[in-house]
Amino acid sequence: MSVTLVAWCAILLVLVAMSLGRPSYAIGVYMLTYFAHPLFWWWGDPIEGYRWNFYAGLLLIGTLLVSQRREATKQESPLSTNAVRILMLMAANIMLVHFLFAVNPEASFGWLTNRLKFILLFFLMQYAIRDEKDYTIVAMSIALGMGYIGFEATINERGSFSGGRLEGIGAAGVTSSNQLASLLITGLPLATTVLFTAVSRWTKGVAILCCALAFNVVLMCNSRGAFLGVLATGVVFLFMASGPARKHSNRLAALALVGTFMLLGDPAILERFMTTFSSQAQQDRSAQSRIVFWTAASGMVRDYPLGSGGNSFSEGRGWAYMPNARTIASDTRAIHNGFLTEATDWGLQGFLLMMLFLWAVWRTCLRGRRLARSEGNANAMMAFACIAGGLLAWMVSSVFGDYLDQEWGFWLAAMSYSYLRVHGVVAEREQALPADTFQASRAAQAPPLWPRGAV
Repeated sequence: MSVTLVAWCAILLVLVAMSLGRPSYAIGVYMLTYFAHPLFWWWGDPIEGYRWNFYAGLLLIGTLLVSQRREATKQESPLSTNAVRILMLMAANIMLVHFLFAVNPEASFGWLTNRLKFILLFFLMQYAIRDEKDYTIVAMSIALGMGYIGFEATINERGSFSGGRLEGIGAAGVTSSNQLASLLITGLPLATTVLFTAVSRWTKGVAILCCALAFNVVLMCNSRGAFLGVLATGVVFLFMASGPARKHSNRLAALALVGTFMLLGDPAILERFMTTFSSQAQQDRSAQSRIVFWTAASGMVRDYPLGSGGNSFSEGRGWAYMPNARTIASDTRAIHNGFLTEATDWGLQGFLLMMLFLWAVWRTCLRGRRLARSEGNANAMMAFACIAGGLLAWMVSSVFGDYLDQEWGFWLAAMSYSYLRVHGVVAEREQALPADTFQASRAAQAPPLWPRGAV
């Protein structure tokens, strides 16, 4: 048994023990089994057959049930938020489409269960994150998970390069460089929020190191969609982090630029990125194939607007809309566009529900930013700006890959609502109180878990 495997098991046991007192550590267990799943690493052969991610989910449910009974607190229903209502409609729609319209029910079932799992995880994360310390624990768990991938790829030189991009490095459900890049650019802004929520300087230092290692992997993945996502993140971050947060945002932006310059040592990365803006005649075969797949998916949506079930393009009707597809010499039939995938799989109504969900998360970030700015809290503004940047990164990368149905976007949505609850709603309530009752209310009242009127 390798030293790494022993260390992994020890960390797992410690987190399990800590989760009995604070359920947010159970999310740490989940992230450990996600980013460092034994199936994907050289040290995990002796225990790779176990469903570690599933067991971590059961642990999270169990610790939440025990904690709720022990604390006996009255909490408002999760159905008081618009995002949760949208997710309930989304769950009902995908089940309806699967059982009534799925062209390949066997292939569709796995995508159905995955979506239901991600919606459940959204709920569980909401209940586990009860204060700012819980939020920091979860964000740090994501940072450490990405940092581990960065350590293995950068320091231990795991993986291999094919076509100028890193392959052979993954996580649970992540098997390609493009998927890995989307995961990391969505998770990096969440990890960065540790700098504004953690108290310990050591914690912040470790988070910076993990982010640097993870960003180096993004560069090695050599994904144009990820590069565009990073640019979108930077733009929205600078827009959101204004006013009292401008000084901090300028410093962070300067640090990011210096880090990018230091890490960007492969000329092939820039060359590949610039092909994104080339004319059609100059685009490489990968870019041309995407246009073919997008056109075929659009035709499928026109003929089957109510959806055809999960993975219906690859395992169902998609190939019939590509009579000349064999000339592309592509080894995949994925659409390479998360928005079109949502429409082909779950119908135009499923696409609309996903758009409403994304809009609800964006409004949550805007509301949190407004509340933080009104109280002059630069750290909270920076945190909401980072979360909004992660949302844009996820969306932009999903234009070039089928990532809109991946779980890291649901993590980000849960984190946005959680941080609004543990910080923003407290500020909103306190500002509405008379000045002489401000301090008394802050000490005597706990913020409701599900505030009324939340986005």
